[in-house]
Amino acid sequence: MSRAAKDGLRPLTSEEWRTLERVRQASSERVDRVRRARAVLAVAAGQSFTQAHAEIIQWVEDTVEGWNAAPTPFVWHGKRWQRRLRARQHRLGGSEAALDEPQAIAA
Repeated sequence: MSRAAKDGLRPLTSEEWRTLERVRQASSERVDRVRRARAVLAVAAGQSFTQAHAEIIQWVEDTVEGWNAAPTPFVWHGKRWQRRLRARQHRLGGSEAALDEPQAIAA
């Protein structure tokens, strides 16, 4: 069971505010970090904890609804796998260690 907050949020520094805005707007950021940044910014802007919580819940519901409306199908050896394979081969300089199946050097 949660308890009521006795103290409000301390004033954010300009650097903290910019960082939270960047996290809130980043499309590649983890969802939990975006939710936390949105909540802190809402409370810092003067909303109550309850209002901020309700807005975050609504945002999460809208996000999930959007994901479910246009789901990305899972594909074995898809684009991400191919990118990682290319990166691994690049890191290894195209050496024998980068091959999926070992090749005989001498017959």
